[in-house]
Amino acid sequence: MLSELAEQLRTRWPVPGIAISVVDGTGESAFVTAGFANAESGAPVSPRTRFEIGSISKTFTALLLGILADEGKVDLDAAVADHLPWFAPNGGSRAITVRHLLQHTSGLVAGADALPDAAARGYALRDARTWAEPGELFHYSNEGYNLLGLIVEQVTGESLADAMAGRLLRPLGMCDSAARITHEDIAELATGYRFLRDDRPPLPSAPLAPAGFFEYSAADGNVLATASDLGLFARMLLGRGTLDGTRIISPERFRQIVTVPAGGVSCGYALGVDVEMIDGHT
Repeated sequence: MLSELAEQLRTRWPVPGIAISVVDGTGESAFVTAGFANAESGAPVSPRTRFEIGSISKTFTALLLGILADEGKVDLDAAVADHLPWFAPNGGSRAITVRHLLQHTSGLVAGADALPDAAARGYALRDARTWAEPGELFHYSNEGYNLLGLIVEQVTGESLADAMAGRLLRPLGMCDSAARITHEDIAELATGYRFLRDDRPPLPSAPLAPAGFFEYSAADGNVLATASDLGLFARMLLGRGTLDGTRIISPERFRQIVTVPAGGVSCGYALGVDVEMIDGHT
């Protein structure tokens, strides 16, 4: 059944390869792969195939900020400028807080996404103008999470990759994952693909071409992971901050991360986590 689902997903949309890990609170109950990690070479997806998980990295960043708050290194309600003194949008305002960045409610709706360097991207926003007062508008912002990564580095004195590996990946046993994407990772990395044509709608049958590869370390999309390693992260979320008896984050901090703020501004988004009710279950 699960293998059939994998093939249906792979053929319904033009996905060269797929890996599925099914977990509950006690462990991984099933794992299947289908298709290719690289369609040109025919290399199959394997249990050790790493995927660029993209914006799921934001959930890792949010948990990391919560852990640093537990350590007393950051206050989620402090002004961003407390940690990044050069950050002075709206003519020097200190109204944007760490929590606003985590919730995508800072009012920052655009930035320098094209710059390859995380610090340069952040500094480009030093005198930005927001499109709304902080807390009044939900607008998904890669740039806000990039700023969170710079805060992590400022308060820990470590690179984002080292801080995340030491506080999340290694404690969770995610030994086949990494918190930065480098050229050295290509051998075990699934090749990314894009639609061949960008002048027409991306229909399910549309042909693909390999996407360009670039190194990446910013906090909006820095994590490489295998499907089973992501299962470990999911089990920690199911355990409300614990995995197999190991507590990663305090109960109160975890509650904050998965609590949607009152008022509806964030559209069901808490702190790096989208929270939905399905058939009466969260």
